[in-house]
Amino acid sequence: MNYKNCPNCNAKIGKSLMGKPNELVSQDFYQKLKDFLPDDFIKSGYCGKCVEDLETVYFEATNLYGRYHNYLIGNNVNIHLNEKKVLEGTLKNREQCFEAEKKKLVEAFSKDIVIYSNTPKDIDLVGYVESFQVVNSGMWSTASDNFNPLISVVHDQLASAGSKSDELLTKGFEDSKKYIRYNTCLKKCNTIVDFKHSFSELAGNGKILIYSQGTAGIDKNRPVISFTAIEESNKKKTESIKTQIKEIEDYFASRTLTDLKALIESELKAV
Repeated sequence: MNYKNCPNCNAKIGKSLMGKPNELVSQDFYQKLKDFLPDDFIKSGYCGKCVEDLETVYFEATNLYGRYHNYLIGNNVNIHLNEKKVLEGTLKNREQCFEAEKKKLVEAFSKDIVIYSNTPKDIDLVGYVESFQVVNSGMWSTASDNFNPLISVVHDQLASAGSKSDELLTKGFEDSKKYIRYNTCLKKCNTIVDFKHSFSELAGNGKILIYSQGTAGIDKNRPVISFTAIEESNKKKTESIKTQIKEIEDYFASRTLTDLKALIESELKAV
């Protein structure tokens, strides 16, 4: 096909008033560029001005090297990068859905976690679990900074502070057990043994730190939470997305700016 102007940079093809004529690159050179460059980037032809003086005209929009640089970083339309961004967004949403499903399962199962203050026999111990809760009791105190045991210090204050403080502390205890049960489920256990609380007043400002601790274990006579079903479902939904993302990354890994420069310089030297 004959061109009066370059399909890429629009420079005039043919004789020039000054310097050598501007010609399209050879068909063999163009075919190598076509094999290398993405379909949404390649033009139907390139001239000598498109591929010469790569360093000095690096930032010129019409220069092949400069155009490809802008293409790779997303300054110009790149359907591959756009597709990758969509896939990454889909993958992120899928992972968020998986975490939500997992949280829902754990919250439901954790209600059946059995808590022991001692260590019964036939419990397979797995690992340490703990929980921290800060409760605003509504009480101001100049008493000792250590509320352990609770009955020796907190009880009298509750009596004078009223039911509201009692309710706040009770909720704190329940939340503490809730979170330690949650952590136990994440360890795929169904029992907590050697469970205990400790209490500390924070700077005498009415805030109390409730620290709960115990050991997560497995009672073989009770059901244990399983994430297998939702993990397998999530794996099926994410593997395809990850594969597509990797294919795009691999495609451009062999089509870098350095690779293009080497291709062009190799062809120019051969002329």
